[in-house]
Amino acid sequence: MTKSEMLQEISILQETLVDCVLTIADKVAIRNEIGDLQDKVALLDFQESEDIDFGHHSEWE
Repeated sequence: MTKSEMLQEISILQETLVDCVLTIADKVAIRNEIGDLQDKVALLDFQESEDIDFGHHSEWE
């Protein structure tokens, strides 16, 4: 699943939470799924950024 697909799925799930009449268990399941997808998106964002060397090195390196 690509990042854009995950973001689209998050959007759909958030709309479902607002628009539909759901049981508490269903709401919890949807919120958990949203959280999982947000974690995956955050991990992709973290992996896509380049490593920055700020020049702080210990004397042992």
